[in-house]
Amino acid sequence: MRKIVLIAMVVVLPLSGVAHALPGYMRDTKAGIASTSDGMVPAGVQAPSNEAGPKGMAGAIQKAHLPGYPKMTIGQAFGKYGYLENKEWRETRAANGDVFIDFTGYAPTRWFDFKMKRAGISARGLEVKFVVHPDGAYEVGMVSSVEVRSNGSVYRTPRADIKNVLDAIYGNQRLKR
Repeated sequence: MRKIVLIAMVVVLPLSGVAHALPGYMRDTKAGIASTSDGMVPAGVQAPSNEAGPKGMAGAIQKAHLPGYPKMTIGQAFGKYGYLENKEWRETRAANGDVFIDFTGYAPTRWFDFKMKRAGISARGLEVKFVVHPDGAYEVGMVSSVEVRSNGSVYRTPRADIKNVLDAIYGNQRLKR
């Protein structure tokens, strides 16, 4: 388990810098000014409230809005996405003060999906990594396709089409592999 976490961190940290160049990369800054040219808008990260629901930074991210998707909060869009089951949110703090919020959702192999079962795949899914910086700015740092094998191993493959993934989630449409 430690090896998996270490490998994930080694892969995620360098790729988070690469994400700036990826199409669909989204960042929201505290001091940003609304602009259609660079996509900057005021930060929406709010302090956790006394309302029922998720707490901490994961709860704050779920209550926030992503630029370009003003009609639904992140939590509403990801919660209503019908093509994933077993959804979970995890929070991890980095030494530099950043907080990583991971949304992971899986769709188990169906009874008659013999092709996936023969390949040893027990579930497929998606992982979206949000990064909350110490200044309150947040962004989608990385999106990965996830494949869980029957032997318990998990494989993550980074996706470059972040905008397409978010469009599918907010539109509740099937995501193409």
